[in-house]
Amino acid sequence: TGGRMLMDRGRVPIDGRETLVRCHVEHFDFSGHAGHSELVRFAEGCQPETIVLCHSDQPQPLIEDLESVARRVIAPTNGEAVRIP
Repeated sequence: TGGRMLMDRGRVPIDGRETLVRCHVEHFDFSGHAGHSELVRFAEGCQPETIVLCHSDQPQPLIEDLESVARRVIAPTNGEAVRIP
């Protein structure tokens, strides 16, 4: 994400290019969303047939873990239409 890039490299993506940011950055460790393991546990509790995953820039590890939970895991790209029978 842009925030992670800013923290790790001091750069953010702007108009498709990594741009150097010259500012003081502080990190506050709190999260308002579930991470990998929490999402897998939630899905296990729901026992879904299909999961549509719109999470993370690199969803493959989560897709692999969710494939043991649901019959079908779909991870559409931005703007891609999804049809669930």
